[in-house]
Amino acid sequence: MSKVNILIVEDDGITARDLEKWLTGLGYNVSAVVSSGVDAIKKAKEINPDIVLMDIKLSGDIDGIEAARQIHVYRNIPVIYLTAFSDKALLRRANITEPFGYVLKPFDEKELHITIEMALCKHKVAEELRLAKMVFENAMDGMMVTDARGTILSVNNAFTKITGYTPEEAIGKNPRLLKSGRQDAEFYKDFWDTLIAKGKWEGEIWNKRKNGEIYPEWTVISAVRNNQGNITHYIGVARDTTERIRYEEKIKYQAYHDTLTGLPNRLLFYDRLSVALSNAKRGKGILAVIFLDIDGFKPVNDTFGHDAGDILLQSITKRLMNCIRQGDTVARIGGDEFTLILPQVTQKEEVDEIARRLIDTIKESYLINKHKLYITASIGISFYPDDGEDMQTLMKKADIAMYSAKEKGKNNYQFYAG
Repeated sequence: MSKVNILIVEDDGITARDLEKWLTGLGYNVSAVVSSGVDAIKKAKEINPDIVLMDIKLSGDIDGIEAARQIHVYRNIPVIYLTAFSDKALLRRANITEPFGYVLKPFDEKELHITIEMALCKHKVAEELRLAKMVFENAMDGMMVTDARGTILSVNNAFTKITGYTPEEAIGKNPRLLKSGRQDAEFYKDFWDTLIAKGKWEGEIWNKRKNGEIYPEWTVISAVRNNQGNITHYIGVARDTTERIRYEEKIKYQAYHDTLTGLPNRLLFYDRLSVALSNAKRGKGILAVIFLDIDGFKPVNDTFGHDAGDILLQSITKRLMNCIRQGDTVARIGGDEFTLILPQVTQKEEVDEIARRLIDTIKESYLINKHKLYITASIGISFYPDDGEDMQTLMKKADIAMYSAKEKGKNNYQFYAG
C-alpha cells in the first residue's frame, strides 16, 4: 500500500520540524513543509497531497482558513487545522471550510495519529458518496430509492426525464403514482413475491408518465438489507424501452407487410389463411380464397415508368380495401398479384357479389401523373371445403381459376371448376 502524502503548513519552524519527525515515524510521507498561506496554495496545486495539516493562524495576508478555502476551490483535499486558539469567531470561520478535524497545540502524538486516520477514512467515505451521487444523478437510466414501506426517498435526473415528475413531486409519494393499469393484481402479487423471496425482481412494467402517456420500461428492483437481514430500502433502476419496442414493431411490420402498399405480404397471408382454415374447420364453415391479377400492368410500367406503376398499385390497393368486409384479408404476393381471404362465408352468392364489385371497381379510370389510365383484373376463386381442405390446394385451384378468367377474355372472375 502506498504511503499517505502529507503537506505541513506551519509558520513555527520548531513545531514544523517536530511534526515532520513524528509523522515520518508514524509511517507517513511528508511531501512538503511550507510556512505561509500563499505557499500552501501553490504547493497544494503542485503536489496534490492526500491531506493538509494547516496552522489555523499564519503570518502574512492569507491565514490558514483562507488558504484552506482557496485550496478547496480547485482540489478536494482534506484539511486538519492545527491550533492553540479557542476563539469562537475564528472557529466559526474555520467550520465554513468543512475541515476534517482539529489538533490542539502542543501536539499529542497519539491524538495526531488518530485524527489523521479518521480524516482519511471520512474523506474516503465522502469521496465514495460523492462518486455514487454523481453516478446516481448522471445515470442514463431512471433511478429511485424508497424506504422499506415503499415511500420514495430520492430520484435522479433520468427519472424526471422519463416520467415527467420532478424530485419535489415524487419524493414522499409511493411508486404507485406511475401505475398505468395495464398490469393486473396478479402481476404485482408475483412481483412482490419474487422481490421478497429473492431480493430482486427484473422485468417489463408499463407505467404512466405525468402527462398521462403510457410507456414500457425494463425495470430492475433490488432490496437492501441491514446486518440483521431486515429490508431497509429498495433501489429501482428503469430504462424506457419505448423506442426499442417501436423499432421491434417496425421490423416485425416490415417482415410481414408489403413495403409499397402496406398490405400483408405472402408470409402474413399464409399465416392468416392457416388461422382462417382452422376456424372454418372448427366451425364447419365456408371460406373463399381469391387470386387477383392485374391485366396489362406491364405496359403501364413500360409506357409511363415505374413511378406511375407504383402509384397505380397503391390506388388499386385502396379500391380493393373498399370492396371487402370487416375480417377479410387483402394481400400483395407479387408484382401485380393480389390474394384475398374471405372467411365466414354463409353462401357462395356473397363471394359472387364481392368478386363482381372488385371487377367493376378496378376497371374505373385512374388519373396518374395527369394521365387517365384504364386497367382491368382477372379473378379466380376457390372454396373450402368444396375445392380443398388445405392451403396449397386452395391456392392452386384459385390460381387455375384466375388463368381461366384470363383465357375467357380477362376483366372477369371465375370459380374453380374441377
